[in-house]
Amino acid sequence: MYWPVGETAQFVRQYMLLAGTPPGNYRVYASIFDVSTLQPARVLAPAMAGNKGRFEIATLTVARPAAPPDVTGESGLLPSPATLAAGLKLLAFVPDRSSAMPGEQMAVGLLWKSDQPLAADVPISISLAGTELAFTTQPTPGFPTSAWLPGDVWRGRYLVRLPANIPAGAHAWQVASNGAAITLPDTLRIELPERRYEPTATANQTALQFGTDVELAGFTLQPAQPAAGSQLQLQLEWRALKTPPAELAVFVHVVAPDGTIIAQHDAVPANWARPTTGWLPGEYVSDTHALQLPASASGSYQVLVGLVDRATEQRLPVTGGTADAERALLTTITIQP
Repeated sequence: MYWPVGETAQFVRQYMLLAGTPPGNYRVYASIFDVSTLQPARVLAPAMAGNKGRFEIATLTVARPAAPPDVTGESGLLPSPATLAAGLKLLAFVPDRSSAMPGEQMAVGLLWKSDQPLAADVPISISLAGTELAFTTQPTPGFPTSAWLPGDVWRGRYLVRLPANIPAGAHAWQVASNGAAITLPDTLRIELPERRYEPTATANQTALQFGTDVELAGFTLQPAQPAAGSQLQLQLEWRALKTPPAELAVFVHVVAPDGTIIAQHDAVPANWARPTTGWLPGEYVSDTHALQLPASASGSYQVLVGLVDRATEQRLPVTGGTADAERALLTTITIQP
Protein backbone atom coordinates (compact mmCIF):
# COMPACT_ATOMS: atom_id res chain seq x y z
CA MET A 1 0.00 0.00 0.00
CA TYR A 2 1.09 3.58 -0.60
CA TRP A 3 0.21 6.61 1.47
CA PRO A 4 -1.37 9.41 -0.58
CA VAL A 5 0.49 12.70 -0.34
CA GLY A 6 -0.70 14.70 2.67
CA GLU A 7 -2.31 11.75 4.42
CA THR A 8 -1.49 10.98 8.06
CA ALA A 9 -1.34 7.59 9.73
CA GLN A 10 -1.38 6.47 13.35
CA PHE A 11 0.82 3.72 14.73
CA VAL A 12 -0.17 2.43 18.18
CA ARG A 13 1.71 -0.21 20.14
CA GLN A 14 1.78 -1.22 23.79
CA TYR A 15 5.01 -2.49 25.31
CA MET A 16 5.57 -4.13 28.68
CA LEU A 17 8.80 -3.32 30.52
CA LEU A 18 10.78 -6.41 31.47
CA ALA A 19 10.81 -7.32 35.15
CA GLY A 20 13.88 -5.89 36.81
CA THR A 21 14.41 -2.98 34.42
CA PRO A 22 16.75 -0.63 36.34
CA PRO A 23 15.39 2.82 37.28
CA GLY A 24 16.49 5.82 35.27
CA ASN A 25 15.69 7.93 32.23
CA TYR A 26 15.42 6.15 28.89
CA ARG A 27 15.09 7.67 25.45
CA VAL A 28 12.53 6.08 23.13
CA TYR A 29 13.44 6.01 19.44
CA ALA A 30 11.64 4.93 16.30
CA SER A 31 12.79 4.36 12.74
CA ILE A 32 11.23 3.73 9.34
CA PHE A 33 12.92 1.16 7.12
CA ASP A 34 12.65 -0.46 3.72
CA VAL A 35 11.16 -3.93 4.24
CA SER A 36 13.06 -5.32 1.25
CA THR A 37 16.53 -4.20 2.40
CA LEU A 38 16.00 -3.54 6.14
CA GLN A 39 17.83 -0.25 5.59
CA PRO A 40 16.51 2.56 7.83
CA ALA A 41 15.34 5.73 6.11
CA ARG A 42 17.60 8.71 6.69
CA VAL A 43 16.24 11.31 9.13
CA LEU A 44 16.25 14.69 7.38
CA ALA A 45 15.14 16.94 10.26
CA PRO A 46 18.16 19.13 11.11
CA ALA A 47 17.50 18.85 14.84
CA MET A 48 17.88 15.07 14.62
CA ALA A 49 20.90 14.89 12.33
CA GLY A 50 23.33 12.16 13.29
CA ASN A 51 20.71 9.96 14.94
CA LYS A 52 21.66 6.98 12.78
CA GLY A 53 18.39 6.55 10.93
CA ARG A 54 16.15 6.94 13.97
CA PHE A 55 14.19 9.75 15.60
CA GLU A 56 13.46 10.35 19.26
CA ILE A 57 9.79 10.25 20.22
CA ALA A 58 9.83 10.35 24.03
CA THR A 59 11.81 10.20 27.25
CA LEU A 60 10.67 7.48 29.62
CA THR A 61 11.39 7.65 33.36
CA VAL A 62 11.44 4.26 35.04
CA ALA A 63 10.97 4.43 38.82
CA ARG A 64 12.12 1.99 41.45
CA PRO A 65 9.22 -0.44 42.07
CA ALA A 66 7.52 -0.54 45.47
CA ALA A 67 8.60 -4.17 45.82
CA PRO A 68 10.99 -6.43 43.89
CA PRO A 69 9.32 -8.24 40.98
CA ASP A 70 8.24 -11.87 41.23
CA VAL A 71 10.48 -13.66 38.72
CA THR A 72 8.91 -17.08 39.11
CA GLY A 73 8.55 -18.49 35.63
CA GLU A 74 11.09 -16.05 34.19
CA SER A 75 12.88 -17.50 31.17
CA GLY A 76 16.49 -18.53 31.65
CA LEU A 77 16.29 -19.14 35.41
CA LEU A 78 19.26 -21.09 36.74
CA PRO A 79 18.57 -24.35 38.61
CA SER A 80 19.62 -22.45 41.75
CA PRO A 81 20.90 -18.90 42.28
CA ALA A 82 24.68 -18.52 41.88
CA THR A 83 26.57 -16.32 44.36
CA LEU A 84 29.32 -14.43 42.53
CA ALA A 85 30.19 -11.79 45.15
CA ALA A 86 29.15 -11.03 48.72
CA GLY A 87 25.46 -10.17 48.47
CA LEU A 88 25.26 -10.59 44.68
CA LYS A 89 23.39 -13.54 43.17
CA LEU A 90 22.80 -14.44 39.53
CA LEU A 91 19.23 -15.67 39.00
CA ALA A 92 18.89 -16.04 35.23
CA PHE A 93 20.79 -15.91 31.96
CA VAL A 94 18.87 -14.83 28.84
CA PRO A 95 20.76 -14.71 25.51
CA ASP A 96 18.82 -13.57 22.46
CA ARG A 97 19.94 -16.56 20.36
CA SER A 98 21.50 -20.00 20.64
CA SER A 99 23.44 -19.98 17.36
CA ALA A 100 25.34 -17.28 15.51
CA MET A 101 28.04 -16.55 12.95
CA PRO A 102 31.36 -14.67 13.26
CA GLY A 103 31.02 -10.90 13.39
CA GLU A 104 27.38 -10.88 14.45
CA GLN A 105 26.17 -8.69 17.30
CA MET A 106 23.91 -10.26 19.89
CA ALA A 107 22.38 -9.34 23.24
CA VAL A 108 22.90 -11.15 26.53
CA GLY A 109 20.68 -10.58 29.56
CA LEU A 110 21.43 -11.38 33.20
CA LEU A 111 18.97 -11.21 36.10
CA TRP A 112 20.50 -10.31 39.47
CA LYS A 113 19.46 -10.22 43.13
CA SER A 114 21.13 -8.48 46.06
CA ASP A 115 21.02 -10.09 49.52
CA GLN A 116 22.76 -7.26 51.35
CA PRO A 117 23.96 -3.71 50.72
CA LEU A 118 26.76 -3.54 48.18
CA ALA A 119 29.16 -0.87 49.39
CA ALA A 120 31.22 -0.63 46.21
CA ASP A 121 30.45 -1.02 42.54
CA VAL A 122 30.95 -4.69 41.73
CA PRO A 123 32.55 -5.58 38.40
CA ILE A 124 31.60 -8.71 36.47
CA SER A 125 33.16 -10.44 33.49
CA ILE A 126 31.34 -12.34 30.76
CA SER A 127 33.16 -14.76 28.49
CA LEU A 128 32.58 -17.53 25.97
CA ALA A 129 34.67 -20.61 26.68
CA GLY A 130 37.12 -21.64 23.98
CA THR A 131 37.04 -18.23 22.28
CA GLU A 132 38.66 -14.81 22.60
CA LEU A 133 35.35 -13.25 23.66
CA ALA A 134 35.62 -11.77 27.16
CA PHE A 135 34.74 -8.38 28.61
CA THR A 136 34.31 -6.66 31.97
CA THR A 137 31.27 -4.56 32.83
CA GLN A 138 28.84 -3.83 35.68
CA PRO A 139 25.80 -5.95 36.54
CA THR A 140 23.52 -3.06 35.52
CA PRO A 141 25.48 -0.55 33.42
CA GLY A 142 24.37 3.00 34.27
CA PHE A 143 22.85 1.94 37.60
CA PRO A 144 25.70 1.14 40.01
CA THR A 145 25.43 -1.71 42.47
CA SER A 146 26.12 0.76 45.29
CA ALA A 147 22.59 2.09 44.66
CA TRP A 148 21.00 -1.34 45.11
CA LEU A 149 19.03 -2.23 48.25
CA PRO A 150 18.81 -5.64 49.94
CA GLY A 151 16.24 -7.78 48.12
CA ASP A 152 16.46 -5.82 44.86
CA VAL A 153 16.12 -7.75 41.60
CA TRP A 154 17.61 -6.06 38.55
CA ARG A 155 18.21 -6.95 34.93
CA GLY A 156 21.39 -6.19 32.99
CA ARG A 157 21.62 -6.29 29.20
CA TYR A 158 24.84 -6.32 27.23
CA LEU A 159 25.58 -6.09 23.51
CA VAL A 160 28.23 -8.56 22.38
CA ARG A 161 30.14 -8.56 19.08
CA LEU A 162 31.39 -12.04 18.17
CA PRO A 163 35.03 -12.10 16.96
CA ALA A 164 35.75 -12.77 13.29
CA ASN A 165 38.07 -15.66 14.17
CA ILE A 166 35.71 -17.36 16.62
CA PRO A 167 35.96 -21.15 16.21
CA ALA A 168 33.07 -23.37 15.19
CA GLY A 169 31.22 -25.49 17.69
CA ALA A 170 29.20 -25.15 20.89
CA HIS A 171 30.74 -22.80 23.46
CA ALA A 172 29.62 -22.36 27.06
CA TRP A 173 28.92 -18.95 28.56
CA GLN A 174 30.79 -18.04 31.74
CA VAL A 175 30.17 -15.24 34.27
CA ALA A 176 32.62 -14.26 37.00
CA SER A 177 33.06 -11.66 39.73
CA ASN A 178 35.61 -11.19 42.52
CA GLY A 179 37.22 -14.57 41.91
CA ALA A 180 33.99 -16.57 41.80
CA ALA A 181 32.85 -17.97 38.45
CA ILE A 182 30.01 -20.01 37.03
CA THR A 183 29.77 -21.92 33.75
CA LEU A 184 26.19 -21.60 32.55
CA PRO A 185 24.19 -24.46 31.04
CA ASP A 186 23.49 -22.38 27.93
CA THR A 187 25.83 -22.73 24.95
CA LEU A 188 26.23 -20.68 21.81
CA ARG A 189 26.70 -22.72 18.65
CA ILE A 190 28.98 -20.99 16.16
CA GLU A 191 28.40 -21.77 12.49
CA LEU A 192 31.19 -20.69 10.17
CA PRO A 193 30.49 -19.27 6.71
CA GLU A 194 32.12 -20.73 3.64
CA ARG A 195 35.29 -18.67 3.33
CA ARG A 196 37.12 -18.05 0.03
CA TYR A 197 40.65 -16.80 -0.42
CA GLU A 198 40.54 -16.77 -4.21
CA PRO A 199 38.35 -14.29 -6.14
CA THR A 200 35.30 -15.28 -8.14
CA ALA A 201 35.61 -14.39 -11.82
CA THR A 202 34.03 -11.03 -12.60
CA ALA A 203 33.65 -9.12 -15.88
CA ASN A 204 35.58 -6.14 -14.53
CA GLN A 205 38.65 -6.11 -12.26
CA THR A 206 39.19 -3.14 -9.96
CA ALA A 207 41.54 -2.04 -7.18
CA LEU A 208 39.32 0.35 -5.26
CA GLN A 209 40.11 0.72 -1.58
CA PHE A 210 37.52 1.81 1.00
CA GLY A 211 39.06 3.10 4.19
CA THR A 212 41.99 0.99 5.32
CA ASP A 213 40.33 -2.42 5.59
CA VAL A 214 38.33 -3.25 2.43
CA GLU A 215 39.08 -3.48 -1.27
CA LEU A 216 36.69 -3.94 -4.18
CA ALA A 217 38.44 -6.46 -6.43
CA GLY A 218 35.90 -6.60 -9.26
CA PHE A 219 32.29 -6.40 -10.37
CA THR A 220 29.83 -7.68 -12.97
CA LEU A 221 26.81 -5.63 -14.09
CA GLN A 222 23.97 -7.13 -16.11
CA PRO A 223 22.41 -6.43 -18.52
CA ALA A 224 25.02 -4.34 -20.33
CA GLN A 225 22.31 -2.33 -22.12
CA PRO A 226 19.37 -2.11 -19.74
CA ALA A 227 15.93 -0.86 -20.70
CA ALA A 228 13.88 1.66 -18.77
CA GLY A 229 11.80 -0.11 -16.11
CA SER A 230 14.11 -3.13 -16.02
CA GLN A 231 16.25 -4.40 -13.17
CA LEU A 232 20.03 -4.21 -12.94
CA GLN A 233 21.96 -7.01 -11.24
CA LEU A 234 25.30 -5.92 -9.78
CA GLN A 235 27.73 -8.49 -8.39
CA LEU A 236 30.54 -7.06 -6.26
CA GLU A 237 33.65 -8.96 -5.23
CA TRP A 238 34.98 -7.62 -1.92
CA ARG A 239 38.34 -8.45 -0.35
CA ALA A 240 39.19 -7.92 3.31
CA LEU A 241 42.60 -6.32 3.82
CA LYS A 242 41.97 -6.49 7.57
CA THR A 243 38.94 -7.33 9.68
CA PRO A 244 36.89 -4.09 9.78
CA PRO A 245 36.31 -2.98 13.38
CA ALA A 246 32.86 -1.58 12.49
CA GLU A 247 29.92 -3.15 10.70
CA LEU A 248 29.70 -1.65 7.23
CA ALA A 249 26.82 -1.46 4.76
CA VAL A 250 27.12 -1.23 0.99
CA PHE A 251 25.25 1.43 -0.95
CA VAL A 252 24.87 1.45 -4.73
CA HIS A 253 23.61 4.51 -6.63
CA VAL A 254 22.56 4.92 -10.26
CA VAL A 255 23.04 8.64 -10.86
CA ALA A 256 21.79 10.98 -13.61
CA PRO A 257 24.04 13.68 -15.12
CA ASP A 258 22.48 16.30 -12.83
CA GLY A 259 23.35 14.22 -9.73
CA THR A 260 19.86 12.81 -9.13
CA ILE A 261 19.87 9.25 -7.78
CA ILE A 262 17.34 7.31 -9.89
CA ALA A 263 17.95 3.89 -8.34
CA GLN A 264 19.56 2.79 -5.08
CA HIS A 265 20.19 -0.33 -3.05
CA ASP A 266 21.65 -0.48 0.47
CA ALA A 267 22.45 -3.65 2.41
CA VAL A 268 24.95 -5.50 4.55
CA PRO A 269 27.05 -7.66 2.17
CA ALA A 270 25.70 -10.97 0.83
CA ASN A 271 22.08 -10.02 1.50
CA TRP A 272 22.75 -9.28 5.18
CA ALA A 273 24.40 -12.68 5.71
CA ARG A 274 28.07 -11.59 5.95
CA PRO A 275 28.68 -8.67 8.34
CA THR A 276 32.04 -7.09 7.64
CA THR A 277 33.06 -7.52 11.30
CA GLY A 278 33.20 -11.27 10.54
CA TRP A 279 35.60 -11.02 7.58
CA LEU A 280 39.13 -12.40 7.92
CA PRO A 281 42.18 -10.79 6.26
CA GLY A 282 42.56 -11.96 2.67
CA GLU A 283 39.00 -13.29 2.43
CA TYR A 284 36.82 -12.62 -0.64
CA VAL A 285 33.06 -12.06 -0.27
CA SER A 286 30.58 -12.00 -3.18
CA ASP A 287 27.79 -9.48 -2.82
CA THR A 288 24.80 -9.03 -5.16
CA HIS A 289 22.54 -5.96 -5.44
CA ALA A 290 19.36 -5.56 -7.50
CA LEU A 291 18.49 -2.05 -8.71
CA GLN A 292 15.08 -1.26 -10.18
CA LEU A 293 15.30 1.36 -12.93
CA PRO A 294 12.39 3.78 -13.29
CA ALA A 295 10.26 3.56 -16.43
CA SER A 296 11.04 7.20 -17.22
CA ALA A 297 14.83 6.72 -17.30
CA SER A 298 16.62 7.28 -20.60
CA GLY A 299 20.18 8.19 -21.53
CA SER A 300 23.56 8.03 -19.77
CA TYR A 301 23.90 7.26 -16.04
CA GLN A 302 26.76 6.50 -13.67
CA VAL A 303 26.83 3.49 -11.34
CA LEU A 304 28.51 4.37 -8.03
CA VAL A 305 29.28 2.27 -4.95
CA GLY A 306 30.38 3.03 -1.41
CA LEU A 307 30.62 1.72 2.14
CA VAL A 308 29.12 3.33 5.24
CA ASP A 309 29.62 2.67 8.95
CA ARG A 310 26.19 1.53 10.17
CA ALA A 311 26.71 2.90 13.68
CA THR A 312 27.94 6.39 12.80
CA GLU A 313 26.55 6.78 9.24
CA GLN A 314 30.00 7.96 8.16
CA ARG A 315 30.96 6.94 4.64
CA LEU A 316 34.40 5.46 4.10
CA PRO A 317 36.85 7.41 1.94
CA VAL A 318 37.66 5.84 -1.45
CA THR A 319 41.02 5.67 -3.19
CA GLY A 320 41.85 4.37 -6.64
CA GLY A 321 39.47 6.04 -9.10
CA THR A 322 36.65 7.86 -7.36
CA ALA A 323 33.65 9.80 -8.54
CA ASP A 324 33.84 11.78 -5.29
CA ALA A 325 35.52 11.30 -1.91
CA GLU A 326 32.94 8.76 -0.69
CA ARG A 327 31.72 6.91 -3.81
CA ALA A 328 33.60 4.96 -6.46
CA LEU A 329 32.57 5.12 -10.11
CA LEU A 330 32.16 1.59 -11.43
CA THR A 331 30.86 2.28 -14.92
CA THR A 332 28.59 4.42 -17.08
CA ILE A 333 25.51 2.79 -18.61
CA THR A 334 23.08 3.86 -21.33
CA ILE A 335 19.45 3.14 -20.50
CA GLN A 336 17.27 2.46 -23.50
CA PRO A 337 13.81 4.10 -23.42
